[in-house]
Amino acid sequence: MSCVSVVVSRLRARLLIAVAALAMAACSREQAPPAAPAASPDASARTPRTPRGDFRTAEARRSGAALPAHLDAVATAADTFDSLRARYGDGAVMRATIPAPEGEQYEGWLLFPADAARRVEVSLDESNTHPAVLDVETPSAWRRSDGVRIGMDTRELQALNGRPFAFAGFDWDYGGVVMDWKGGALDATGNRKGRVAGRVHLCAPEGAPENYPSGDSDFMSDLPVVQAHPALVCGFGVALGD
Repeated sequence: MSCVSVVVSRLRARLLIAVAALAMAACSREQAPPAAPAASPDASARTPRTPRGDFRTAEARRSGAALPAHLDAVATAADTFDSLRARYGDGAVMRATIPAPEGEQYEGWLLFPADAARRVEVSLDESNTHPAVLDVETPSAWRRSDGVRIGMDTRELQALNGRPFAFAGFDWDYGGVVMDWKGGALDATGNRKGRVAGRVHLCAPEGAPENYPSGDSDFMSDLPVVQAHPALVCGFGVALGD
């Protein structure tokens, strides 16, 4: 079964349209992502600090295995519950029921559940034995290898993409999901090699005006109201390939 089918069947109500489209590229991508750009002073102030905790087992520490630098490398589609416990330690991996929009929920795993800055929600493939998607939310300190991180605003995200992108209006269960990168640097559709497939979720800024994008329609990141009051990345994911 294709990566798209895996993601759709496991995430169900969890941003089906966006993840299914982006996960198409995960089947054949090769890891050659661009380096993440330096964050602006304002963005750095909104980004949680990287925690100092080391969740590896004693054996992993002695072997010199390091915690990955990006969310992309936390797990692979070949991993299992036991392989992740061996890599990160018994207390760093647990089975859990994970909530989703519209009251849905699904069985998955949590990585680093005791540390909000490192916590990762793991959606599983149809066999319930291997990771299919990794997801993080605010206040996560994880980054993607393409530079996407919690706390960056839509102006920074547009600059990273190299062009405006479309997102779903706010104030409903799937509000703020990036729906179309419009062929930019973050677009993982069409089997673009070296691109990271996975959702990016925006949250409206505090004090957003009444005419801010809202409802079940797509809006562009270069709208004047969005440029004046940029939304913030508050969640993102990585779809794992075979």
